[in-house]
Amino acid sequence: MYYIFGVDALSHISILGIVKLSTPVVVWAGYLIRSRYLKSQATGWQPTEATVFKVDSEYKDGVWTSTLSYSYSWEGEYYAGFSIRPFVKESGADEVAAKFPRGATVTIRVDVDHPETSVLLEDDQFVRI
Repeated sequence: MYYIFGVDALSHISILGIVKLSTPVVVWAGYLIRSRYLKSQATGWQPTEATVFKVDSEYKDGVWTSTLSYSYSWEGEYYAGFSIRPFVKESGADEVAAKFPRGATVTIRVDVDHPETSVLLEDDQFVRI
């Protein structure tokens, strides 16, 4: 029998399989927890318009993610922010890119005490992402 770090090879393969299968679930759960926390904080922040300057899609660890990058102005200063959203399928990430092309306007929430902190909430958008 072969051993890897004190564990037989078959158990090692099983452990790796479980980790590989659970990664998308952990990523999705992390996204939900973070988005609910941000939403609870940001609903009281000031809404303002931002301009999309880039949307990227990436596949990693069994999850497609779409990163929407935007810029905005607050009291004469310019800032940038981003919103990351996971998807099970590539088509979900592609929909974000199609709905929010470069130059599109989105509504974000800005923390007036820390204007470099902003959040894009789905509920503020006329087009659902």
